[in-house]
Amino acid sequence: MKNSDKIKFGKMMALLQDIYVPGKPISSTKVQLYFDMLSEISIEELAVAIEQIIRTKKYATFPLIPEILEAIGIDKKEDDEAEILESWGRLMQDVDAQALYEGLTKADGTDTEVIIENEILKETVDVAFGSLWNYRNRNKETDAAHRRHFIDCYRGVKKRHSPRKELKSSVLTGIIEDRKQLSERK
Repeated sequence: MKNSDKIKFGKMMALLQDIYVPGKPISSTKVQLYFDMLSEISIEELAVAIEQIIRTKKYATFPLIPEILEAIGIDKKEDDEAEILESWGRLMQDVDAQALYEGLTKADGTDTEVIIENEILKETVDVAFGSLWNYRNRNKETDAAHRRHFIDCYRGVKKRHSPRKELKSSVLTGIIEDRKQLSERK
């Protein structure tokens, strides 16, 4: 959304407030926080989401930001899952490649080994299984459990590798700045 959408956005928030919490005014802080958190979507997408929420929401509570994003169809977990399953597939290909070359030696006499190029995938294998060799020699009958464990480990490793996120909300930034100023006075 653009700053020029703030009036339309405010009207949409007022509509939600009137429907879900009638008689209680919506605070400007709440409106600003929602605007900041939803700034990556268009005002048109927001209108579609609000219409969807009004049609389907069962409880009289003001919609949370994740509910609005879900109504638009933005679900980060699905994107995350697709990326992780793609990595699982790459891992299986790497293991198949390693199996083809097992027992072969390089010219210098050392064993041939498949190297995982992707740092996140490599670290996930180490965290989840200890090594590529351990992964390859796992019990195939419990593959679903291994995949689930891999997915959980991948999420943790990816989170550690992700850059720290900056605050988008001017409301929250203001609160942090106020707190810093108070602690500096002491």
